[in-house]
Amino acid sequence: MPRPHGTGAGAVRVADGILVMRGLLPPAAAARLRRFLGAECKHHVRRGSIGEVFGSVGPGDRRSFPVAASETAVQPVAAALRDCGLLDGRVLGALTGLVSRPGGGTQPFHRDYPAMAARPGSTQPLSVLVAVQGGTRVGFPPCLGPATDVVLGPGDALAWEGHVLHAGCGYDLPNLRLHLYLDTAQSVSCAAQTHLLASARLQREWTDALHARYGRLEARERA
Repeated sequence: MPRPHGTGAGAVRVADGILVMRGLLPPAAAARLRRFLGAECKHHVRRGSIGEVFGSVGPGDRRSFPVAASETAVQPVAAALRDCGLLDGRVLGALTGLVSRPGGGTQPFHRDYPAMAARPGSTQPLSVLVAVQGGTRVGFPPCLGPATDVVLGPGDALAWEGHVLHAGCGYDLPNLRLHLYLDTAQSVSCAAQTHLLASARLQREWTDALHARYGRLEARERA
């Protein structure tokens, strides 16, 4: 993954295909985005239109709701990603607000773009998580590096290529955050691929296959 060339974020590549951008949003913009996500979350709860996220341990542990890129509080995110160069060869895909309640578990390791393989030198689709609260985290398998959790503060963002295994973490306090996809012409977002998993049986088979592959990767790393 190339280093972003904008001036707004202190970017650090923590592993192949994983990039942390400290201060992608200034504090005031991060605070506005937090207020907006909180209001949208309450709105969707009242309407009954809030959804469960893959890998939730119990009902309501990890929920999602759609977010429009045209919203005033969201527009600085796209502008900052564009300034950083992450929209070069990519387009803004689906945006989702995520909310976790205390005590929820960690997701199984998975890929957001299972059909996309790592191709050196090619433009890869990206998943991006924008934090609006301290302690926002994403987990990665130990075989990808020494730190298995990347911790973000308000205004920080994390981007990872679509083939990278990762997992949403559990929280001790309620946590709001923004998740979005940066698609390429060849990629298919996780939201579209989910429609192919037409049954609980297929969902279990898909998860089991990911865990089996993760185990082989970890064994190879230890060898």
